[in-house]
Amino acid sequence: MGLVYKALDSKLERVVALKFLPPHLTFSDHDRKRLLNEAKSASALDHPNIGVIHAIEETSDGQTFIVMADYEGSTLAHRISSGPIALLEAVDIARQIAAGLAEAHKHSIIHRDVKPSNIIVTREGMVKIVDFGLALVLRDLSATRSLAVVGTAVYMAPEQIQRFPADQRSDLWALGVVLAEMLVGHHPFLRESWTATIQAILNDPPDPLDLVPKDLQAVVFKALAKDPARRYPSCQPMLADLERVRTELQVIEGGSSELTRTAPFVTPREFKRYAHDASDAFKTSDDRKRGLRRRMLGGLSAVAVLVALWFSPLRPWIAARLLGHQPEKAAYEAYLSAMGHIQRYDKKGNLDLAISELRSAVGRDQQFALGYAALGETFRLKYQIDHDKKWLDEALANCKKALELDSRLSAVYVTLGRIHNDSGNHDLAMTELQHALELDPRNADALIGVAHAQESAGQIAEAEASYKKAVALRPDSWDGYNTLGGFYYRQHRVDDAIVQLQQVVKLTPDNTQAYNNLAGFYLISARPQDLVLAEQALKKSIEISPSYPAFGNLGLLYMQQQRYSEAAEVTRKAVELNDRDFLAWENLDWAYRWDGQAARAQAARNKAFELLEQAAQSKPRDAQVQSHLAFQYGNRGMRQQAMTRVQAALALAPNDPDVLVNVSNTYQALGDHRQAMHYAQMSLQNGYTLSDLRRDPDMQAVLPDPDFQSLIAVKSQ
Repeated sequence: MGLVYKALDSKLERVVALKFLPPHLTFSDHDRKRLLNEAKSASALDHPNIGVIHAIEETSDGQTFIVMADYEGSTLAHRISSGPIALLEAVDIARQIAAGLAEAHKHSIIHRDVKPSNIIVTREGMVKIVDFGLALVLRDLSATRSLAVVGTAVYMAPEQIQRFPADQRSDLWALGVVLAEMLVGHHPFLRESWTATIQAILNDPPDPLDLVPKDLQAVVFKALAKDPARRYPSCQPMLADLERVRTELQVIEGGSSELTRTAPFVTPREFKRYAHDASDAFKTSDDRKRGLRRRMLGGLSAVAVLVALWFSPLRPWIAARLLGHQPEKAAYEAYLSAMGHIQRYDKKGNLDLAISELRSAVGRDQQFALGYAALGETFRLKYQIDHDKKWLDEALANCKKALELDSRLSAVYVTLGRIHNDSGNHDLAMTELQHALELDPRNADALIGVAHAQESAGQIAEAEASYKKAVALRPDSWDGYNTLGGFYYRQHRVDDAIVQLQQVVKLTPDNTQAYNNLAGFYLISARPQDLVLAEQALKKSIEISPSYPAFGNLGLLYMQQQRYSEAAEVTRKAVELNDRDFLAWENLDWAYRWDGQAARAQAARNKAFELLEQAAQSKPRDAQVQSHLAFQYGNRGMRQQAMTRVQAALALAPNDPDVLVNVSNTYQALGDHRQAMHYAQMSLQNGYTLSDLRRDPDMQAVLPDPDFQSLIAVKSQ
């Protein structure tokens, strides 16, 4: 922001610092007056950690400068440039910054530009926060057009970057960045470019602090929550946590300021469980899936839970340290048994057994937060299987109870993130997943969620690395391989996806979901030999445990092979097992129409319509639901309702080939043949093939059109 000179105030005979603002920053008289008033308001706080501003003046040639107190010492930026700062000293500096900000916030003064270069550390170790006045005047962008952005971008909180109003929690974010930088010697979101750094601030978790004490990590990660509501609400609780950590450090080191970073006071690896429903990854609205993919049931879903070991000699200590509560013995035994059943949720009845055992656990011990958290995830899985909204309500209620008892259980935030993702609220999902990672940077499920976000943002290489890291964290857990397979599937790397699912089958040879997912990949490859393998895998899945996804996908296979009567028969079995999935009913509609059973097709379509209207209420941001419902309205001649849904679907996922095909079918149903051709062509540009379109009975009015054939011919040239 300019050059700083040491100078002598000849009138008052004191040494001062003169900060000259860059000449391109032009201040009006109003700007200068406001800047002075704001600066005086801050310096009048008379707090030992706030730098004093004496005046704002101008040279004879019009250069504006700020007259500040001169402090013997150096900026924190200069200190950090030499490497990480000793733990105890870093905590003490952060504590003083928090104290100065607390005083300012108490008087409704927000700095908005906390960064190492605005922190001076005197020779005596006293912290001085400077540039209050300059940052404050910029909070109203109308004050000067020459300063368009408040604060230095790489220290801005996400809401500041996105131009939302900043408050005291924005200062606490910046303090979290500064504290992390002191601890590791570099910015926690540093990337190869300024743009990538900003993207990391908005989307990525901070870099790990593996050599930093756990309690101090928790302070940093809470300050760096993406959502301001997840941060410290004010300086006081953060200051209290810093004081507590400082006391612990002093006790351990006998008051020494040099605490070794290779042996910090850390607890054993955090007791946690892992669970991931790969359908979160498979059901993204912007996947460039082929036509067959949108019809596969169960979202190629799979889940696994790693049952954490709790060695009996450590049980009381770990419970008190990590859970804040020692569960009653019988309750904990019931919990462990439930975890075993959840780990193999693919087996029929296991989720119901888990729910019974977990209810017994929390019934015996109503303070057992981990039990409620597991119940929340189990009910979410129930919802994934049959889409009955009552399970979703149960999941949310149990997550809420778990958080009331212990707000630091990362697994709860992973479950909430998945629930939001299922509902199409991807921004909220990312907030929850980021918070989970802040609490536990090695949480593989949260890492998978972040990888999914990277994939959605087009950061394919980074996403693949994150998915692989999640697999490496749990090499014996089949859901990691399943998820990585899903990633390869979306990248059209079908052979790589098949390799991953073969590993899943190897780890769990009696896993019905694994065979169903593997069959799905074989179906996508569409090679004749793979279609044979797909049928074998689906029949193996049904042999182990009949399920509606297996029957439904077998129906798709038979439709692909033009075995329409068999397709109708097995798809009917799918809806008999689960009549709450609109895709199953739409697939049955397809099968009946191809088989010439018009009346039954209409009945299936009516049922799909009923379920879609319900789904649109619970998933208003799901582009797939919106586009399918648009077609249902269009098929009934309800033009206004159809177009409303078309606009919503295209706004949510303008390049999703599934959405584009549904929009094409909607326009065709409404008699707008030209628009139908346009969106069919767009679906081809975004990943569909002519073979995909030929399998859709609703496309048969578009495909033979000579104009459409001409468009295709031009595209193929």
